[in-house]
Amino acid sequence: MPLRLRTTGIFKRLLILCLGTALFVVALSVAGLHVYRTDRSTDRVAAELASLARAIGPLTATYLDAGDKAAAARTLKAFAGMHYVICADYVDDGDKRVSWPNLGCEKIAGERAQHSLPVMLPDGTMISINVRIDQSILQQRIWQKLRFLPFRYWRL
Repeated sequence: MPLRLRTTGIFKRLLILCLGTALFVVALSVAGLHVYRTDRSTDRVAAELASLARAIGPLTATYLDAGDKAAAARTLKAFAGMHYVICADYVDDGDKRVSWPNLGCEKIAGERAQHSLPVMLPDGTMISINVRIDQSILQQRIWQKLRFLPFRYWRL
């Protein structure tokens, strides 16, 4: 005999409808908050990378013009302060001049996003600093913030 649901009262139907709607709203809110946090984090990362590239680009160019590749590589090491940056290459006219770490970004395998940061030097020439970032580190930070969100505001 097939299982047949008995008709219930209007109160139970209304309760199921309200609970279903509340669950839908919570799921939609979490998804919207995740998209918002991802966009905000991406914008922050882009600003950090561009600011650092603009600060060290002229200094690296000065060291390269003086012939000191070791000092130029040390200036690129400033990207190590950002835990999500894997490597950085100083590129001038399509030619990689110096890298941090020394082996270069193209030899570092894995699924990492590469970003090219254009920098204008004081003499008007354009160079670019290519960096690879590990997106999983950024996503992990976003999920950590979202996971504890309900408990952050629940205080007596």
